[in-house]
Amino acid sequence: MKEEDLERHELVELFKDGKYFILPYFFKLLINLKKNKKDFSIVFRTFGDDLSKVTDEMNQFSSGSHPCFNGKGGLPIARFDGSKNTKNLLIDSNMKAIIHRNPNNKDQIQSVFGTLTRHQLN
Repeated sequence: MKEEDLERHELVELFKDGKYFILPYFFKLLINLKKNKKDFSIVFRTFGDDLSKVTDEMNQFSSGSHPCFNGKGGLPIARFDGSKNTKNLLIDSNMKAIIHRNPNNKDQIQSVFGTLTRHQLN
């Protein structure tokens, strides 16, 4: 099997059950940015309710336990947890926020930090 076909097969296997949300190439970009000593920040935004699953997967990658980057079976290992001079990309609850826009006044925006749960504003 050619390398390109093997990568495609691995991606199909990885995403077929809906367990993973972030393409491995995004993680490869992060690794490349680190290798090239580029400073960066990441903001995940969604219109759905899948953000907690995305942040869980990002934390798997950052801690070195993501199935594509855990060092097992010849796969590369990646850690972005602050160890070995890496950027700490672990996401905790204080880094999460909901943004509310007032439907009657588009200029009125409120952010609620520490949650991904939407509540009705007064």
